[in-house]
Amino acid sequence: MEVADWTGGRSLGGWAGSDVPEELTLRHGDPQSDEAWVIVTTRCGRRAQMGLDERKIALFEQLLWEAVEEPMDLDRDSMHLWHVEQERRIEGMKMPDWSTRILLVDGDAVPCDVYQAADRWAAIGAVGPIAIELLARHIDVGSVALRRVSDLQRYLNDT
Repeated sequence: MEVADWTGGRSLGGWAGSDVPEELTLRHGDPQSDEAWVIVTTRCGRRAQMGLDERKIALFEQLLWEAVEEPMDLDRDSMHLWHVEQERRIEGMKMPDWSTRILLVDGDAVPCDVYQAADRWAAIGAVGPIAIELLARHIDVGSVALRRVSDLQRYLNDT
C-alpha cells in the first residue's frame, strides 16, 4: 500500500520473506527530517499472523524510537550504553490506549487502531489477509488515504 496523493520523495524501506515477499515497507518523505512523512508497512502470509497486541507493542516502540534523536558526540561504548538505556526506557513504558479511526484504503473505509502522541501517530488495520501498519509525523491521520501499489519503480528511483 502507498499513500494515495503523496507528492514528495518516496523510497523503498525494505522487504522480507523467503520465497515470496511477505512484508513491504514504503517510505513517503524522510523520517530523519522535520517535514511530514509516512511509513507504510504491509504484511501477508505468516508475517500478518502476529497478534494485534504484539503488533501494537512493536509499532508503539518503533514510534518512540522514531522520536528519539541519537546524540552525535558519543564514543562507541557510550553510544551502546545510551541505546541500552533507551531500550529499557521504552520497554518499561506502559502501553497507551489506542482509539479507532477510519482510513480509506482503495476508497473503502477501513477501521484502524490509532495511537497519537503530539505530532506523531501509529495506525494498525487490515484489508482481508493483508495487515497494514503506518507511522507518521506532521500529517493528520484523517488526511491519509492508501491505495494498492501497482509499480514500485518510483520508490526505487527516489532512493
